[in-house]
Amino acid sequence: MFDEVGEDVLWMRPGTDRVGAGVNRWAQWDGTRWSAVANPPPGRAGPLDAADPDDVWALVGERTALHGEGSRWTMTRLPCHASDVAVAGPDDVWAVGGRSTGSGTRLNYGER
Repeated sequence: MFDEVGEDVLWMRPGTDRVGAGVNRWAQWDGTRWSAVANPPPGRAGPLDAADPDDVWALVGERTALHGEGSRWTMTRLPCHASDVAVAGPDDVWAVGGRSTGSGTRLNYGER
């Protein structure tokens, strides 16, 4: 799977159907050549989006987002299950998902 993480940068993430699955080896294409990603997301990153290689967001599990800032990743607990993430700008990140319990979920038709 490939993810765009900057204007001219692609990351290739490890596959789950190949020999060596489970090994966290990521590769980066810089427009000229492939090299190892120095600090890939920890764990099994799901959907990923980025403004640039030093501003990367990835989902891990159902309610956790990781933010990569070049040399480190920070974890954020999300208020609901998220299925995708989108970066619109350096301070404008969106996660889409839903929940069926908690405040704000009761509608005229029951829980949503």
